[in-house]
Amino acid sequence: MRNRKSEKKKSRITVIGAAIVDVLAGPVNEQVFQTGSQPVEETALSFGGDALNEAVVLSRLGADVQLISKVGADEAGARVMDYAKSNGLAVECIIQEEGLSTGINIVLLDEKGERHFLTNPAGSLRRLSLEDVLPHVESMGEIVSFASIFVSPLLDIPAMKQLFARIKSCPGRTLVADMTKAKNGERLEDIKCLLPYIDYL
Repeated sequence: MRNRKSEKKKSRITVIGAAIVDVLAGPVNEQVFQTGSQPVEETALSFGGDALNEAVVLSRLGADVQLISKVGADEAGARVMDYAKSNGLAVECIIQEEGLSTGINIVLLDEKGERHFLTNPAGSLRRLSLEDVLPHVESMGEIVSFASIFVSPLLDIPAMKQLFARIKSCPGRTLVADMTKAKNGERLEDIKCLLPYIDYL
């Protein structure tokens, strides 16, 4: 009888980045800051972070997905882990760190549907580091999605260059990346050193 453990294939797609909780409310306008309260059409507890969103959508489409992320060892982190598992993600590479608060975003929707975020810079959203990701490079899938550039200050441009070079050292591996707003005024010229490693931006 063949050993089933030896047959286990590595995930085809690896997604790296944030996994958080979102609290949505809206529509709201600036009057809430004068009145102190305001009725809204909807409030909802949801899950977010580019990486978690991407991973769940891919899994629901039938892909085999590994998520590399970091959450706190708290109630919100446990909810994120349960959500990831219930959506079929491989979660062995999600760090649950004691003393770290899992990122919880307050998302206010205005009357045009635009989102406005209140975030905790000390929460897990911005705490993923090179040291958290590097140990998993060898087990990553043939497609790797880095979601997203500029989210975590610990993954600055030199750290991303080191990580991307390691990821692409595996022949045939495809690297996809997206980005959020540059936090420190970075320009395209500043990330020029990353572009040779990225297949799709």
